[in-house]
Amino acid sequence: MYDHKWNFGTPYSKAKWHNPAKDTLYNFKPNLDEDIKTTANSLKIAENQLGHHWHLANEDMFGNTNYLIAA
Repeated sequence: MYDHKWNFGTPYSKAKWHNPAKDTLYNFKPNLDEDIKTTANSLKIAENQLGHHWHLANEDMFGNTNYLIAA
């Protein structure tokens, strides 16, 4: 646009485009629940007894759910 003034970095633009999610404190490594710890331990014991390791496949790009795959 002709004779347009940019407002980058001004207090007005910073207030207008401020992302409030960045102000939230989040614990990215929370303590695990005892049920999760017990399940992980049971899985490790079963893998040792059966002699193979289970790999959890990631969600694919189509959003399909995860599957357990025997190695």
